[in-house]
Amino acid sequence: MNASTGVWATGKDDVRKVMQFLGDSLDYSNFKDTVARTPDQQAKHDAYASVWHTMIDALGGYGRPPKRRGEK
Repeated sequence: MNASTGVWATGKDDVRKVMQFLGDSLDYSNFKDTVARTPDQQAKHDAYASVWHTMIDALGGYGRPPKRRGEK
């Protein structure tokens, strides 16, 4: 912890290790489908799908280019 700020500092290597662990821990191939099939998570499906669509629109993916601002 940084004594002057009281904030824990996390190094790049620590973040990499956590992300690697999380990635290695996945036991499903499609997150949204898994959420839709999991009773205590189903209410979150539409929110997750909305984020997914926003990211695809902004960044492109699945053969689609990113949308330009204001493009529908």
